[in-house]
Amino acid sequence: SNSIAHSAAISTCAEGSQWEAALQLLGDMVRSQVETSSISYYAAMHACEVCEQWSRTLDLVTQMIDARVPDMTVVRLPYTHWKQAGGPADCLKHAVLAMLLRRIVSQDTPFRYIDTHAAAGFYEAPLHDESETGNIKEGFSRLRQSLRSNFDDDDALSAYVLAVQRSAQTLAPTESSTLHLYSGSPALAAHWLRPQYSAVLFE
Repeated sequence: SNSIAHSAAISTCAEGSQWEAALQLLGDMVRSQVETSSISYYAAMHACEVCEQWSRTLDLVTQMIDARVPDMTVVRLPYTHWKQAGGPADCLKHAVLAMLLRRIVSQDTPFRYIDTHAAAGFYEAPLHDESETGNIKEGFSRLRQSLRSNFDDDDALSAYVLAVQRSAQTLAPTESSTLHLYSGSPALAAHWLRPQYSAVLFE
């Protein structure tokens, strides 16, 4: 079908690090009313991710939610928090959390924050560029490095990275760039929640 062909083409763009072409193809699908699915959007997000176009990745998440795009993916492996902490998927999840919480608290209306998959508040993980391995190296470290000289307090990605850094420095101060603690979603939520808000956390 046209949908499958377009999605395959977008995936090819990701393999070739052509994020602009991927977004163009996705836009063509929407304008031509070709059926889009989460597969189309995830392929475009991957193209943006490999080119470190983080803000455009978040834009795609927002567009997908607003358009009520059906999720066609099936997760076949269990999600283990400590193994995934700091990885690309974890970064995306926490960046979206930062974006939502910043928007909600700006309205100054009391609310209850509920996290159904909270897990630990912090994870012990050296995040220095030369010492880390696995998911953290491909996720948080890569994002942190790309933003190192371009932090913007109005940007959700910057806010997420800065929240992790500030929490780590508060609980485990260090004079180097090494971070010994990585924030889980409860710690990130606590960074923005105020006394007038309540929180309920489940694992």
